[in-house]
Amino acid sequence: DELRQKFRIENLAGIAITYTLEGEKRKLDAQTIVTHSTCKPSEIVLQPDDGYALAPPSTSRYVSQDGDTFVITRSPNGLIALRHVPRTE
Repeated sequence: DELRQKFRIENLAGIAITYTLEGEKRKLDAQTIVTHSTCKPSEIVLQPDDGYALAPPSTSRYVSQDGDTFVITRSPNGLIALRHVPRTE
């Protein structure tokens, strides 16, 4: 369906991560990739957890577009961030 948008979230952080997609809490295991299909751009927000700390908010919240990839990483100092990789034409 051409009205649907697909995007991926890849967890390369080495630990399970909690995020919300349009307000619904979800968990993504370490070294896992999930593909979402939605009818409209969707807000993706990393959620804090007892097991990790988040990088500044500017790197933990995005709105998806069709074909985007979002990569969850962990810095050497242990902060978790969400990196946006836009679709290339």
